[in-house]
Amino acid sequence: MPDPFHEGERAIQEITGEREAALANGRIIADAVPVPAVPFVASQELAICSREDAEGRLWPGIVFGQKGFASVSDDRRRLTIAPTGGAIARGAPLDGLEVGDRLGSLFIELTTRRRLRVNGTVEDLKEDRIQILIEEAYPSCPKYIQRRTMEPISDENAAAWHVESGTSLTEPLKSWIGKADTMFVASGPQGGRLDISHRGGEPGSIQVVDGLVRVPDYPGNSMFNNLGNFHLDPRAGLVFLDFTSGRQLSLTGSASVHVEGPAEGNASGPTGGTDRWWTFTPEAWTITNPEKARRWNAPEFFAVQPIRR
Repeated sequence: MPDPFHEGERAIQEITGEREAALANGRIIADAVPVPAVPFVASQELAICSREDAEGRLWPGIVFGQKGFASVSDDRRRLTIAPTGGAIARGAPLDGLEVGDRLGSLFIELTTRRRLRVNGTVEDLKEDRIQILIEEAYPSCPKYIQRRTMEPISDENAAAWHVESGTSLTEPLKSWIGKADTMFVASGPQGGRLDISHRGGEPGSIQVVDGLVRVPDYPGNSMFNNLGNFHLDPRAGLVFLDFTSGRQLSLTGSASVHVEGPAEGNASGPTGGTDRWWTFTPEAWTITNPEKARRWNAPEFFAVQPIRR
């Protein structure tokens, strides 16, 4: 079978001794959305996207819309995203994209713990929508997804995105990160596909130490998309959603991977027995506060996940 992984992913798979498992799991990677996932995309109300700015920095962001705001073409090779409210809002995650830009996207349904990655290149761009030529699409397992349901609580004005920005982590931002149980990670090698992935864990599993964000790498699908991307290119982005207010915190910076070999640690420990983690050095951040607030219920935590100690 063709090897769907790049040099960085293969390197981490070899170091961890999970190369065979990665090849087996990698059979699901395709250049079109799987047939069963087409209605799944059409039923979603949010997508997490990753993009590269003019300075080469990676920024992730969360895009909201009504059901149907995202759709897949009949040949399943193209994805259209049309955020609710008409024109793409200034300061919103998709603002400023150009034809030819790379884009990573993740459709995740927290209620059912289903998720689908769709990565590709912007092929067509209108004032109110973008079309992506799909280069990579595949589903992922429900691991570490905290179950939540969402409902809007106010009308939306798509042009009313309020943006704050900075370069240093303030104490409130450190607290926000340290209490998070859900995070999304942007990564991608220079000139390669961009990716956006989900990371979940108990509050406190993601830590801020001496200005760096430390993230455990739990047992997963053995493909090591994030770590493999970081192995080739340290650029990274993080986004956290405040499930109470609807605000989102996006950070851009660089990642450093700590992987020594096959997992031999305590399965109930802070890394789930992998002894793997990575650190993120933030360089800049933005907080966006869309006009339409959304209320989320208290999370139902994934049943089996490492315990912070």
